[in-house]
Amino acid sequence: MTMVRLFLITFLLITSIFSSMAQESNYEIIPSEQDDELIYKGSCSFADISAVPAFNWNDALNDYEPDSVSISILKEKLPAYQLSVFLGTWCEDSHRLIPQLYKVLQEAGYPLEQVGLEALDQNKKGRNNSEQQYDVLFVPTILVFKEGVLIGKITETVQESIEGDLANMMK
Repeated sequence: MTMVRLFLITFLLITSIFSSMAQESNYEIIPSEQDDELIYKGSCSFADISAVPAFNWNDALNDYEPDSVSISILKEKLPAYQLSVFLGTWCEDSHRLIPQLYKVLQEAGYPLEQVGLEALDQNKKGRNNSEQQYDVLFVPTILVFKEGVLIGKITETVQESIEGDLANMMK
Protein backbone atom coordinates (compact mmCIF):
# COMPACT_ATOMS: atom_id res chain seq x y z
CA MET A 1 0.00 0.00 0.00
CA THR A 2 1.45 3.36 -0.95
CA MET A 3 2.11 6.03 1.66
CA VAL A 4 -0.40 8.36 0.01
CA ARG A 5 -3.12 5.74 0.14
CA LEU A 6 -2.30 4.88 3.75
CA PHE A 7 -2.42 8.58 4.65
CA LEU A 8 -5.81 9.00 2.93
CA ILE A 9 -7.29 5.99 4.69
CA THR A 10 -6.00 7.22 8.06
CA PHE A 11 -7.26 10.74 7.36
CA LEU A 12 -10.74 9.50 6.39
CA LEU A 13 -10.93 7.29 9.47
CA ILE A 14 -9.94 10.12 11.82
CA THR A 15 -12.31 12.53 10.05
CA SER A 16 -15.11 10.05 10.53
CA ILE A 17 -14.30 9.74 14.26
CA PHE A 18 -14.22 13.51 14.69
CA SER A 19 -17.48 13.99 12.84
CA SER A 20 -19.15 11.29 14.90
CA MET A 21 -17.86 12.80 18.16
CA ALA A 22 -18.04 16.53 17.45
CA GLN A 23 -20.50 18.03 19.90
CA GLU A 24 -23.47 15.98 18.77
CA SER A 25 -25.15 14.59 21.84
CA ASN A 26 -25.93 10.96 21.23
CA TYR A 27 -25.56 9.24 24.55
CA GLU A 28 -27.55 6.92 26.71
CA ILE A 29 -27.83 7.06 30.48
CA ILE A 30 -27.07 3.75 32.13
CA PRO A 31 -28.57 2.93 35.53
CA SER A 32 -26.06 2.82 38.36
CA GLU A 33 -26.05 1.00 41.67
CA GLN A 34 -25.62 4.39 43.36
CA ASP A 35 -28.74 6.53 43.05
CA ASP A 36 -26.76 9.77 42.77
CA GLU A 37 -24.44 8.56 39.98
CA LEU A 38 -25.13 9.16 36.28
CA ILE A 39 -23.32 7.01 33.74
CA TYR A 40 -23.35 8.42 30.23
CA LYS A 41 -22.32 6.33 27.24
CA GLY A 42 -21.83 7.98 23.86
CA SER A 43 -20.97 11.32 22.30
CA CYS A 44 -21.83 14.37 24.35
CA SER A 45 -21.03 18.04 24.76
CA PHE A 46 -19.48 20.10 27.53
CA ALA A 47 -23.02 21.33 28.28
CA ASP A 48 -24.17 17.73 28.78
CA ILE A 49 -21.23 17.00 31.08
CA SER A 50 -21.68 20.20 33.07
CA ALA A 51 -25.18 19.00 34.00
CA VAL A 52 -23.79 15.91 35.78
CA PRO A 53 -23.80 16.84 39.51
CA ALA A 54 -20.63 14.86 40.33
CA PHE A 55 -18.54 17.28 38.22
CA ASN A 56 -19.37 20.22 40.54
CA TRP A 57 -18.89 22.28 37.37
CA ASN A 58 -19.10 25.83 38.74
CA ASP A 59 -16.90 25.12 41.75
CA ALA A 60 -14.37 23.29 39.57
CA LEU A 61 -14.17 26.21 37.14
CA ASN A 62 -13.86 28.78 39.91
CA ASP A 63 -11.19 26.78 41.75
CA TYR A 64 -8.87 26.24 38.78
CA GLU A 65 -6.47 28.94 37.62
CA PRO A 66 -4.56 27.97 34.46
CA ASP A 67 -0.94 28.99 33.99
CA SER A 68 -0.84 32.16 31.86
CA VAL A 69 2.40 31.22 30.06
CA SER A 70 0.95 27.91 28.88
CA ILE A 71 -2.30 29.64 27.88
CA SER A 72 -0.30 32.07 25.72
CA ILE A 73 1.36 29.15 23.94
CA LEU A 74 -2.00 27.45 23.45
CA LYS A 75 -3.61 30.59 22.06
CA GLU A 76 -0.98 30.64 19.35
CA LYS A 77 -0.57 26.93 18.59
CA LEU A 78 -3.78 25.11 19.57
CA PRO A 79 -5.88 26.15 16.53
CA ALA A 80 -3.76 23.81 14.36
CA TYR A 81 -4.73 20.79 16.50
CA GLN A 82 -7.81 18.66 17.03
CA LEU A 83 -8.86 17.09 20.32
CA SER A 84 -10.81 13.94 21.12
CA VAL A 85 -11.64 13.30 24.74
CA PHE A 86 -12.79 10.05 26.32
CA LEU A 87 -14.22 10.40 29.82
CA GLY A 88 -16.33 8.69 32.43
CA THR A 89 -19.16 10.54 34.13
CA TRP A 90 -18.61 8.08 36.99
CA CYS A 91 -14.83 8.72 37.18
CA GLU A 92 -13.23 11.00 39.79
CA ASP A 93 -10.27 11.80 37.51
CA SER A 94 -12.73 12.93 34.82
CA HIS A 95 -14.60 15.00 37.41
CA ARG A 96 -11.36 16.87 38.10
CA LEU A 97 -9.73 17.13 34.65
CA ILE A 98 -12.65 17.75 32.29
CA PRO A 99 -13.71 21.07 33.89
CA GLN A 100 -10.03 22.09 33.91
CA LEU A 101 -9.74 21.22 30.22
CA TYR A 102 -12.89 23.22 29.51
CA LYS A 103 -11.50 26.29 31.28
CA VAL A 104 -8.12 25.98 29.53
CA LEU A 105 -9.74 25.67 26.10
CA GLN A 106 -12.05 28.58 26.84
CA GLU A 107 -9.17 30.82 27.95
CA ALA A 108 -7.10 29.76 24.93
CA GLY A 109 -9.99 30.70 22.62
CA TYR A 110 -10.32 27.19 21.19
CA PRO A 111 -13.73 26.48 19.61
CA LEU A 112 -15.33 24.16 22.16
CA GLU A 113 -17.75 22.77 19.59
CA GLN A 114 -14.76 21.24 17.79
CA VAL A 115 -13.80 19.05 20.72
CA GLY A 116 -15.03 15.48 20.40
CA LEU A 117 -16.27 14.16 23.75
CA GLU A 118 -17.10 10.49 24.18
CA ALA A 119 -18.46 9.22 27.49
CA LEU A 120 -17.53 5.64 28.29
CA ASP A 121 -19.31 3.26 30.63
CA GLN A 122 -17.57 1.66 33.60
CA ASN A 123 -16.18 -1.04 31.30
CA LYS A 124 -14.59 1.79 29.25
CA LYS A 125 -16.80 1.11 26.25
CA GLY A 126 -18.51 3.77 24.14
CA ARG A 127 -21.34 3.58 21.66
CA ASN A 128 -19.25 3.77 18.48
CA ASN A 129 -16.20 1.74 19.63
CA SER A 130 -13.76 4.55 18.74
CA GLU A 131 -12.03 3.96 22.08
CA GLN A 132 -10.75 0.62 20.76
CA GLN A 133 -8.81 2.20 17.90
CA TYR A 134 -6.75 4.29 20.33
CA ASP A 135 -6.43 1.67 23.08
CA VAL A 136 -8.27 3.82 25.60
CA LEU A 137 -7.98 1.86 28.83
CA PHE A 138 -8.24 4.69 31.34
CA VAL A 139 -10.34 7.84 31.60
CA PRO A 140 -10.05 10.59 30.99
CA THR A 141 -7.92 10.20 27.88
CA ILE A 142 -7.28 13.29 25.77
CA LEU A 143 -6.02 12.61 22.26
CA VAL A 144 -4.23 15.41 20.42
CA PHE A 145 -4.08 15.30 16.61
CA LYS A 146 -2.37 17.48 14.04
CA GLU A 147 -3.37 17.09 10.42
CA GLY A 148 -5.02 13.79 11.26
CA VAL A 149 -1.98 12.30 13.01
CA LEU A 150 -2.02 11.46 16.72
CA ILE A 151 0.82 13.47 18.25
CA GLY A 152 0.09 13.07 21.94
CA LYS A 153 -2.11 11.66 24.63
CA ILE A 154 -2.93 12.62 28.21
CA THR A 155 -4.16 9.61 30.14
CA GLU A 156 -5.89 9.79 33.51
CA THR A 157 -3.47 12.23 35.13
CA VAL A 158 -1.27 15.11 34.03
CA GLN A 159 2.47 15.51 34.43
CA GLU A 160 2.56 19.29 34.92
CA SER A 161 -0.98 20.63 34.41
CA ILE A 162 -3.58 20.18 31.70
CA GLU A 163 -2.46 23.36 29.95
CA GLY A 164 1.24 22.68 30.55
CA ASP A 165 1.03 19.15 29.14
CA LEU A 166 -0.87 20.37 26.07
CA ALA A 167 1.58 23.23 25.51
CA ASN A 168 4.55 20.84 25.83
CA MET A 169 3.08 18.64 23.08
CA MET A 170 2.93 21.65 20.78
CA LYS A 171 6.44 23.03 21.30
